Amino acid sequence: MKQLNENKLLKILSLCTVIFSFAVLLLNWSQMPTQVPMHYNAAGEIDRFGSKWELLMVPIMEIVIYLLLQLSINHPNFWNIPFEVSEEKKPQVYACMALMLEKLRLICLCWFAYMTLCSIHGQNISIFSLMIFFPLLILILVIDMRRAYRKAKGR
Repeated sequence: MKQLNENKLLKILSLCTVIFSFAVLLLNWSQMPTQVPMHYNAAGEIDRFGSKWELLMVPIMEIVIYLLLQLSINHPNFWNIPFEVSEEKKPQVYACMALMLEKLRLICLCWFAYMTLCSIHGQNISIFSLMIFFPLLILILVIDMRRAYRKAKGR
């Protein structure tokens, strides 16, 4: 039950993040210059500008990510789990993997929202944020995959 509530909370937060991106973009639209940052290099520096209309693609990509991951969460039979899972352990392992996907979705959508904010304000991406975002993704993958593996093995 706790995991179900956590999944719902993460799902709601993800949806709120998508709505936030659209809202911030619309609220700032009239003040934005016609050319805004559209791409950043690995150091977080702006390396391409484009029309502010291109920036609408970011929240659209967020919706696509949200929906594709929801489709994946709803159909665990399509997952390629890298270890053997018995029929009796599948519900526990699938629940663990679904929670992992919810976490990853939220983090990715937050990253896109952050990039949208940086583009709206013409700012570089903070190197500090890069140092948090990517290790956080890897940490979630490692911890939750290990948790799922332990559930599959009955530990």
